[in-house]
Amino acid sequence: MKLLLIYGIVLVLIELSQGTTPFDLHNKEYEKCTVLHNLQQLLNTDWSLSTLSDVKCLHMQNSNVEHLTNCTFNIFPNLQYLNLAGNNIQNRNLEFISRMQNLKTLVLDKAYRTSTPGEDEFLLNAESATLESLFLSNNGIKKLIISSKMHLENVTTLILNNNDIQEISTEVNGVLLEENFNWLPQSLKYLNIANNKLKNLIIINKTELFEVNAQWNELNTLTLENLPNLENLYIREKSLNQISIKNLPKLKDLTLELLNSERILLSNISDLPSLEELHLNCNNLLYFDGQIITHMPSLRTLVIENGSLTNIPRIQDGKNLINLLLSRNKIEELTSEDFFSIPNLEELNLSHNSIKNLESSTFSPLKNLRILNLEHNLLEIASLFTFNAFSNLEILKLSNNRLRFFDGIIVDNNPELIELDLGNNLLENFPTINNGIEKFKILVFAFKSIGNDANGLVVALEES
Repeated sequence: MKLLLIYGIVLVLIELSQGTTPFDLHNKEYEKCTVLHNLQQLLNTDWSLSTLSDVKCLHMQNSNVEHLTNCTFNIFPNLQYLNLAGNNIQNRNLEFISRMQNLKTLVLDKAYRTSTPGEDEFLLNAESATLESLFLSNNGIKKLIISSKMHLENVTTLILNNNDIQEISTEVNGVLLEENFNWLPQSLKYLNIANNKLKNLIIINKTELFEVNAQWNELNTLTLENLPNLENLYIREKSLNQISIKNLPKLKDLTLELLNSERILLSNISDLPSLEELHLNCNNLLYFDGQIITHMPSLRTLVIENGSLTNIPRIQDGKNLINLLLSRNKIEELTSEDFFSIPNLEELNLSHNSIKNLESSTFSPLKNLRILNLEHNLLEIASLFTFNAFSNLEILKLSNNRLRFFDGIIVDNNPELIELDLGNNLLENFPTINNGIEKFKILVFAFKSIGNDANGLVVALEES
């Protein structure tokens, strides 16, 4: 008891609460947690050493704790879960857990003092063979220092989000060396470093890593290689210009924002056999190597938006591709050769490009297409021969072009068509539709005589 007095911990026993704690504690024994806020109450309670040794889960959040040493929690030898969130700890390190031989989960969100200028470093010097989960968000960390004494060989969850981390260094013989994430233990499965100010993210050869959340940093370089169990990756960056993503056999969804990259080659992205969706938002992208898709046999959706592509990427083997979305690029021409290797497309979005003409055979390989979006281009004619290749077309969007003629037989020859949008064009006459107009849910037309009226004629028909 005197140890607690010496180190100024203010605790009081409030209750034994039933139910799960705020984080996954991996063991049903954690369901009984001790909540402490005030030392005086603890001293006035009939405790025995045997009772204290039974405590496995301890809540001390928002208790104005300032000082901790490696002896502070000696009276709880079997403690496995410790929550110190929302305190004002002065020593910005983890030395106090060095003697906690059973600790598995440590919660230190917003636990360290940040009011004093210059308090922006954090020393990761924990030595624990049992710790599995470490939560360190919202502590104003700008410089993370990895001590040579740090040993966390069984940590599976590391949460560092919502700090200001700009620099990571390792301590070697008293000298700080610039580091990235090579220090991560092989046991790590979940890494959250979102909302920091990291410039580079390099993670290589981490065999157990399952999820990485690195959204909203200031990344220039992203290197993720040889991560055999990575399934979830969250990256939202506007300054990325160098990427290397290789050998991630379980990754299913990849989204990247690239500000300065003009070319994406097979050497940048490869060996992602389980990837199902690839989303690229690339302001200056001029070239996307179609061979990348060959190395993604499971890919169903490819999105390349807000780029500077002038042609459809030359995909050599895309028979499994279902959705191709290339809106807001600078594509001017289309040919049937663009689609021969992706015959199973069901959705094609080429809106907000600069397409002027369509050959009669342009879409001939796309027998299974259901949705075709050509809005906001420069098309002047929509002829029967261009749109007669489909068997299942349901939605055709041609608004905001320069169409002067639309062949109504297109509707007759596409029996599954239920939505047609021709708004904001230069049509002079209502298209002649002989059969099937009753099947439509939505019809939108605009005529030259209407001028700039965006509504034109809108017909909405709901299924009865």
